[in-house]
Amino acid sequence: MLKNLVDQKTLGFTIILICLFTALFNVGYSKIANAFSHGPLKEDKKETVEQQDYWDEGKQLWNVEAFKNDDDKSKASQGLEKATIFIAGDSTASIYEAERYPRTGWAQIFENFFYDNIKVDDMAVSGRSSRSFIDEGYFDKMAQKIKKGDYLFIQFGHNDQKNDERHTEPFTTYKGYLIKYIDLARSKGATPVLLTSIHRLKYNSKGKIRDTHGDYLVAVKELGNELDVPVLDMAQKTEDLYNEIGYEKAKKLYMVLEPGEYKNYPDGRDDTTHLTEQGAYTVSYLVTAAIKEAGLPLKNSLKNIEVGSPLKKFLKNTTSSVSQSNYWDESKQLWNVEAFKNDDDKSKASQGLEKATIFVAGDSTASIYKAEKYPRTGWAQVFEDFFYDNIKVDDMAVSGRSSRSFVDEGYFDKMAQKIKKGDYLFIQFGHNDQKNDERYTDPFTTYRGYLTKYIDLARSKGATPVLLTSIQRLGYSTSGKIVDTHGDYLVAVRMLGKKLNVPVLDMAKRTEELYNKLGFEKAKRLYMILEPGEYKNYPNGRDDTTHLTEQGAYTVSYLVTEAIRETDLSLLKNSLKDIKK
Repeated sequence: MLKNLVDQKTLGFTIILICLFTALFNVGYSKIANAFSHGPLKEDKKETVEQQDYWDEGKQLWNVEAFKNDDDKSKASQGLEKATIFIAGDSTASIYEAERYPRTGWAQIFENFFYDNIKVDDMAVSGRSSRSFIDEGYFDKMAQKIKKGDYLFIQFGHNDQKNDERHTEPFTTYKGYLIKYIDLARSKGATPVLLTSIHRLKYNSKGKIRDTHGDYLVAVKELGNELDVPVLDMAQKTEDLYNEIGYEKAKKLYMVLEPGEYKNYPDGRDDTTHLTEQGAYTVSYLVTAAIKEAGLPLKNSLKNIEVGSPLKKFLKNTTSSVSQSNYWDESKQLWNVEAFKNDDDKSKASQGLEKATIFVAGDSTASIYKAEKYPRTGWAQVFEDFFYDNIKVDDMAVSGRSSRSFVDEGYFDKMAQKIKKGDYLFIQFGHNDQKNDERYTDPFTTYRGYLTKYIDLARSKGATPVLLTSIQRLGYSTSGKIVDTHGDYLVAVRMLGKKLNVPVLDMAKRTEELYNKLGFEKAKRLYMILEPGEYKNYPNGRDDTTHLTEQGAYTVSYLVTEAIRETDLSLLKNSLKDIKK
């Protein structure tokens, strides 16, 4: 591609722009955050169309004119089916007149991210809730236009919270109205897609985004799961981005304007709900990233698709203070286990950090295995390798146990004797709670009840409880996506964490996302899917899609560390090695 660039004087600058935008477009909020904070990203790539000027690296801004003047939309869409994306939503997505610039709804410019086979009909209306959009006739107008093969993107919540005629209750009327939109789309032969609301730009005292949507976000995710509707979690994506770049950088995405900065707002503006044009392009980009992760056919119509190894994308680079580049073997796409075992950097980087022990209560996916079962390895068995030596891991997970049988068989009491003030208790059950025997628990009653016992134990000892959803089994659907076999147990963990203010590391979501990106042929090396004769301990091979290999254990442990980095668990975050892949 580079040899086709005729302007050699600007070659170096162009290369930087290509690298940055391609990386941004393919890996999600974390790459945008790096662009805001650290400059250009270097990542192997392939591009089908030369679109190097969408991102202005010098100004750290989207080059809006490049989108508007793009002449590549048609030549890349040949052979793709045509469709229209209808947007039903509120002021964060709606269209604004020129006299209100820079205020821009994300869906107002969303079409710019697609080739010309995709059109966007932005029917979002400022100030509307899922209820008032229907009551005021906008729903019926939209119903007259949607046709077979189209998409209906549904995003409400900001105004459903209002205490007036727009109000809906999250788990009853809100879900009820959203179902009307879903039923409309399906009755027309269109595809419904749910989106959680983007976050307001509200930070707490710790510099993290404050969630102002609460149960409305939970309700959307629940409904998507119940009715098999794709959910693009824009609350999560905007929260992750804003947490990473901080207020000073994030405010340029919102209508937080200085007096005189824009002629339409001579007195300035302090609006942390509505987006600027730059914010609209950023949120639209995040929506496209979510589309790719959801596997919607729309992904084939998005500009700039090609990129290198999905594992390399997922295991993103971090800024390293210690040279530890040999933990990951890029050529083999494997963890270099010996580098962890022979690491001599654990002590010299932990000076001044408090000591603590992480206790792990869980099942066979986390537990310790003897050498005669190698390569079977629980993720918590190798978890300590990711920390400096001030952090110890006491892996007390036991194969075959549920949240209930771990208590009934005395393992809970043994653990209770060891936990002390300042420690952490990681709680991960679910695989065996589903079993129809004495281990069984009901997701929303006894399962939550037993998990609460672990939480209460930790807090009574002055320790910090942390909930983890179960990792996914390696079972794929006919469409090549992971089949969720945990269902309501995952929902119950997330709800309990929110209710009791306990951090939740969503390992179900993280493993699902990774395995979907990798596909079965690459992901199977993470599980005990072994060929006959491949390992001496398993001469006849193995076809086990539940339990991890050593490579799988290191991969899941890495994902746990990434989840920790996104929490307020400051000691653990500061005690993690900076691992380069």
